[in-house]
Amino acid sequence: MIDLSVTIVTYKTDYNLLIGAIQSIIDENSLSYIVVADNDSGENYFNNLKLSLQHMNINVVSTHKNGGYGFGHNYAEKYCPDSKFHLIMNGDIVVHKGSLKKMINYMKKESDIVLLSPKILNPNGSIQYLNKREPTVLDLFLRRILTKPLKNFGFFKRRLHHYEMRDIGYDHNYDLPLISGCFMLIVRKVFKKIKGFDESYFMYFEDFDLCKRIGVQGCRISYFSKSLVTHYWERGSAKNFKLFVSLVRSAIIYFNRWGWKLW
Repeated sequence: MIDLSVTIVTYKTDYNLLIGAIQSIIDENSLSYIVVADNDSGENYFNNLKLSLQHMNINVVSTHKNGGYGFGHNYAEKYCPDSKFHLIMNGDIVVHKGSLKKMINYMKKESDIVLLSPKILNPNGSIQYLNKREPTVLDLFLRRILTKPLKNFGFFKRRLHHYEMRDIGYDHNYDLPLISGCFMLIVRKVFKKIKGFDESYFMYFEDFDLCKRIGVQGCRISYFSKSLVTHYWERGSAKNFKLFVSLVRSAIIYFNRWGWKLW
């Protein structure tokens, strides 16, 4: 059994970003087993992807259809050998030196932690506020629909800050109910026990659903402030109507399953 397996899902992901993400993992753990699964970006993209990554000792596979984020990671995980820990990450993440090692050591020390998230930064070094309390319809409306000036107004600002756990802060370790799927370090046997991501979600909320299914088993989900990653993200649902529709659909699936909370 190896210590760490890693899955990354691509869909027309920038090659340079992806190479940077993979190299940051290899620099941390040269013995990790990495699988990159492409969600049917097209034959040309996939061929170029394999060519771009041929100098790296990783497994590049095609899912042969775009079944969504959770589908892609479930598909990739099946190609991984047995491991103690499993890392689920985006292809636009760069791990800071020493951060992944610290997370693994922390989980070995705190053996009842099943799922761990680091401090996630924007490219300019500011914090991405991705730790979450249980979402409500109001929270999603405020976060996704309101313009930036309105988000900074009185009640709206306080409500969003509460949802994003800014009142607790991001400078110390603590347990929490929900973390972002862009970078999840999980105990592999638990991931397999709950059968991975629910593929009913094409994109959005599959990470929250995974957290909920882990939480109901009494397992700890935690945030580790001493490890840093940089996330070169773009919020697709704010720019693409189809992705916004996917967000709404996933929210409906999530609330139907875990209970509707309006505010």
